[in-house]
Amino acid sequence: MAAFGIKCLASMLVMCVLCLSANATNVFVVPPDHPAAAPVFPFTNWITAATNIQEAHDAININDGNIIFITNGQYLLTNQLLVTKGVVLRSWNGGTTDPEGTILDANNTSRVMCISNTVAVLDGLTLQNGNGGAGGNGGGLYAYKALLVTNCIIKNCQGQSYGGGFFMPNNVGAVLGLMTHCQIISNSALIGGGAHLGYGTTGMIEHCTIASNYAGHADPSYGGGGISLMGASTLEPNAVTARWCTITFNTARACGGGVNINYNGGDVENCLIASNYQVRTTGPTRWGSGIYFFKSQATARNCVITCNSNVGNLAAVKMGGGRLENCTVVNNCNGGICDSYTNPSYETGTVVNTISYSNLAYNINATNQIAFTNCCTTIELP
Repeated sequence: MAAFGIKCLASMLVMCVLCLSANATNVFVVPPDHPAAAPVFPFTNWITAATNIQEAHDAININDGNIIFITNGQYLLTNQLLVTKGVVLRSWNGGTTDPEGTILDANNTSRVMCISNTVAVLDGLTLQNGNGGAGGNGGGLYAYKALLVTNCIIKNCQGQSYGGGFFMPNNVGAVLGLMTHCQIISNSALIGGGAHLGYGTTGMIEHCTIASNYAGHADPSYGGGGISLMGASTLEPNAVTARWCTITFNTARACGGGVNINYNGGDVENCLIASNYQVRTTGPTRWGSGIYFFKSQATARNCVITCNSNVGNLAAVKMGGGRLENCTVVNNCNGGICDSYTNPSYETGTVVNTISYSNLAYNINATNQIAFTNCCTTIELP
């Protein structure tokens, strides 16, 4: 989709929110230690504002786009916030949103938030110190359904299994409209340290910073220090897309230091995938310090993949299927592009209009499992 299309989509989402909230009754929240705190149900102005975000949400009787205005401050949570209504949760500091100053802190005792409404919106909040619990997913934000997540920071959260910062479950009905201009930083999980989008989900992540996250799974088919995309199904292949994102300084124990695209996981477009690291431990060989395709039909398009590294000089881009199109793979501190294992069940990768140059160990290491077209490198291509 062109940039014009993305802008139109974002504008449509905003207009949808404005139309929904035109006749809504809004509610207000201040921190418990606010000097003027005097909550009176149903919390419809700053004088009678709630001091508990969940109580403000639950006070709303209609489901048509009410705005919960949350003034700047720190909100310590004892349980995860459950957003089941079509509301907008928006930070507010003197007339503008304030994500750095409006902090929802779970103190590592629970997940920060779970959303299950297709028109719910988050705008300008920090979600931090969340923990998905034993076997849990999405320490910061578990989004079964959401319309828009914008201008938010998700940091220092743990998902014990999937999606340290952000998680969408395996379900054809799981829908994310758009996550935009967010920071997903310093989170951890076994798979998808920063974010994980499961099979059957749909949505778009764009203009986000995904940095300094860690995925600790040892299986070579999993990983994704920054982001793990399993976000499509046979019904909707490649339905999740990450665009115009900066994916940097992430680490995976297994495959895909920056990005892991598994099976029909979604496309990655116009992204900087840089300075990610893949830790090769004992056991099967690990690959893809920048990006790893595993039996994939997805595409990485118009991306710069640079300065990634791993132990053993393995590839920055591992093509277990997948398509690399109009990309630059340069100055990685390990190999450039490598094909899949010789296992015939793996997909054949495709590399088109791509430059692979000045990578430390090699630029291309491929036999017959990658089809090259109009590429530039230092060896004769198969």
